[in-house]
Amino acid sequence: MMSRGYLKNNTKAAGRKAGLGGGSKKSPKKHASGKRAALYNDICYDIDEFDEYRDTEELYDDFFLDSSTSHEREEELDKKKEESSEECPICCNIRPLVKLMKGCNHPSACAVCLREMYINQAQQDVRNYPLKCYHPACDRIVTHAQLRQHNLCRSEKELTKHHRLHVLAKAYKGTRIVAHCPDCDFPHEMNRQILITCKSCGFKYEVNDEVNDEANGITPPPSSTIKAVESIKRDAAGVNNGWARCPRCSIIISKGGGCKVMTCACGHLFYWDDALREKERAPALKVARIERLE
Repeated sequence: MMSRGYLKNNTKAAGRKAGLGGGSKKSPKKHASGKRAALYNDICYDIDEFDEYRDTEELYDDFFLDSSTSHEREEELDKKKEESSEECPICCNIRPLVKLMKGCNHPSACAVCLREMYINQAQQDVRNYPLKCYHPACDRIVTHAQLRQHNLCRSEKELTKHHRLHVLAKAYKGTRIVAHCPDCDFPHEMNRQILITCKSCGFKYEVNDEVNDEANGITPPPSSTIKAVESIKRDAAGVNNGWARCPRCSIIISKGGGCKVMTCACGHLFYWDDALREKERAPALKVARIERLE
């Protein structure tokens, strides 16, 4: 049996490259002349006109196909919403229900009722906080994550008010003393912090001298501690040579005698001279407004 391509590759009529499809350079096309040229041009014109017509028809077909499919998708979404709509246990209307938390096994409620309950009504009084699940048999806490996930909080103002009331409700059950940020007036429950960083705007501040309730676990404010340290002239640790803050935890440290290499109670190692220079460069902190909750 003769191998495939034997005559192409072994005859003088065509070389090996020509037998495999030609050389690397494309040969110029020969143009027809006379009647043959006229017939060739007519055929090319008809082919171009047909291609243009075909492309136009395909464009219109794609346009109407996309329009019809998008309309069908909208109808499918509407049908799915109607199928998922059930009777809300709160308002008894047929609406799409929202599963507020994954662990709850009780019936879900609609978004209209949930927004009315957790935003419009709950934000009227701090006694409504912390927010709990609407079902009487469920006492799970509703956080801001669920409110944002289900689009119940629809503005930053509503979300900030939610955080504010949550902090105040926590303070009512705790020390009942809050410090208000001097920059944005956001409340912060007073515990054992020396310096406070606002959770709303990130502003750092200290409390005034009126709050000093060590019996409830509240440490004296930094200004009171600084005044007490500066009043010491000499003690068992040596001569008082000022105070500085730890670069890591910001606790107030007063150095006596000995080496200038300091080790804070938090374990951070630093040089005393560097801490003094940092204290001089640091701006003075604003004093917070204190409120005792009744």
